[in-house]
Amino acid sequence: MKLHALLFLASMGLSTLAFAQSDSYVGTVTETTVDLTISPSTTRDQLARMQKDLHEQGLSFRYDNIDWINGELVSIQIGLKDPSTGTSQVFMTEDLGGSTSAIRVFMDRTEGAPTPIYIGEANTKN
Repeated sequence: MKLHALLFLASMGLSTLAFAQSDSYVGTVTETTVDLTISPSTTRDQLARMQKDLHEQGLSFRYDNIDWINGELVSIQIGLKDPSTGTSQVFMTEDLGGSTSAIRVFMDRTEGAPTPIYIGEANTKN
């Protein structure tokens, strides 16, 4: 009986750990750099975690006009703003996974950065 209870508690701990990791996303958020990828497999939890992590760095990240089809993100509007510099950009796609394979959200917060902010197709950075 004790072994059964121990196995049950261990399985509960593992399922909690798996749930806690469900908001991890592809990318980096640091004091000087933001480099995120949003793809058809990006979840609501991952978007919320991106927003939280960016807020912790003093950045405003918003997303709306979201649509999923068969569990895949296909439509989204994204905005990123650095309130300290006033730099911002907005990007929208209604064909994520089609003509837009993934979205790259990039910001270089180092002084004199050639591309301080970019939101667009993941395989391009102007």
